[in-house]
Amino acid sequence: MPNIHTLHRRILDQLDGFADLAADEQALILGREPISSWNIGQHLVHLALVDTSILKVLERGPNEAETLTGGPSLIGRCMLALGFIPRGRGRAPAISDPRQPVVAGIGPQLTATRQRFVDLEPELPRLGDSPALARHFAFGNLDGTQWLRFVDIHHHHHSKIIRDIRGAGPS
Repeated sequence: MPNIHTLHRRILDQLDGFADLAADEQALILGREPISSWNIGQHLVHLALVDTSILKVLERGPNEAETLTGGPSLIGRCMLALGFIPRGRGRAPAISDPRQPVVAGIGPQLTATRQRFVDLEPELPRLGDSPALARHFAFGNLDGTQWLRFVDIHHHHHSKIIRDIRGAGPS
């Protein structure tokens, strides 16, 4: 697994790319079934919602951590080891399911999300050393480094879907 500083840098770079994409209003409305039932804007909203939920976990102080035991589930260990989320296998939880088909104004939300990751940088050593865990609905109990690894993998997963939507040509 990449070290926590490498993961953090990659996440910031990915968010820069997502914010650049969000500035292209024509790209936001692109959608291509069967590649995805969501358009590009909805993918970006989903990413911002998921990142915001994860940041709430990562920003907790050491005294606010849940008392959990165990680690990632089998599928979570596989995802973390392989760095891969298969397409079309899982459903986004309701809290991260974008509702609108066209999403304008996601750029500022992505920029704010990126800034929260920037602000997290001084806490990276604590996150990397902490045994505190937080539960992911499908991947089990993850520590701080594993959560950042998940963010990186999740961003990459949606980047590939967005790339395929953009490359599919007119519908």
